[in-house]
Amino acid sequence: MRHALAVLGVFATVSGALEPALAQTPSLAGTWKLNAEASDNPAEKLKEATSAAPKVKEGYGSTRNRVGAGRIAGEPGGDRDAAAGGGGGASLPGVDFGRVMHPAAQITIEQNDSVLSIRDDRGLPQIIYLDGRKFEEPTGGAEPKQTTSKWKDGKLTVDRKLGSLGSIREIFSLLAEKHQLVVEAKLTSPQLGKTVEIRRVYDAQT
Repeated sequence: MRHALAVLGVFATVSGALEPALAQTPSLAGTWKLNAEASDNPAEKLKEATSAAPKVKEGYGSTRNRVGAGRIAGEPGGDRDAAAGGGGGASLPGVDFGRVMHPAAQITIEQNDSVLSIRDDRGLPQIIYLDGRKFEEPTGGAEPKQTTSKWKDGKLTVDRKLGSLGSIREIFSLLAEKHQLVVEAKLTSPQLGKTVEIRRVYDAQT
C-alpha cells in the first residue's frame, strides 16, 4: 500500500513539472488586428536611430547627420525619406524590414506542433519552423536569409539573418487578459546608428 502511494506521489510530482513546460508553448493562432494607438510609430523610431548615426563635418566645423544609404540629413531624400522608411532614401531595404516598418492592418496566424505561418494581404506567408531547425531562403543576393525560432517562458523568439542588410529579432507573446498579441521587434543594420526597437500590439478578432 505504501509502495503504491509512493508511486502515485512520484507521478503527481512529474505531472506537475510537465504542466509548466506545456504552458510554455501557447497557441498564437487566430486573426489579429493592429492596434495602432498601442503600438510604436516605426517612422519615429527609425528617425531616432538615424539621428544617432555618425556625423560628417562640412566646412568651418558644421556637421550634418549621415543617414540612410550614404545620404546626409538635409539632402533630397535624406532624413525625411529615411524616417518614413520608404522612397528614394529608404534606410532599411527589403521585404522583411518593410513588414516591420509598414505592418499590415491585419494578420492571420496558423500554428501546429511544428510550423507557424503568418499571412496578410500583401504576399506570400511567413513560414516559421518551431522545431529549432535553421530555415534558409534565397534573397537574390550572395547570402541566403536564415530564420530560426525557439520558445522560452511562453514567448516565441524568431531570428532572421538577412546577410549584409542586417538582422531582425521578433519576440511574440500573448496578453491573455487583454486578448492581445504583442510583437517586440529589434532591427539591426549597417545603415543605422543603433538597434531599432519597435513594439506592435494586435487585438484578437472574433
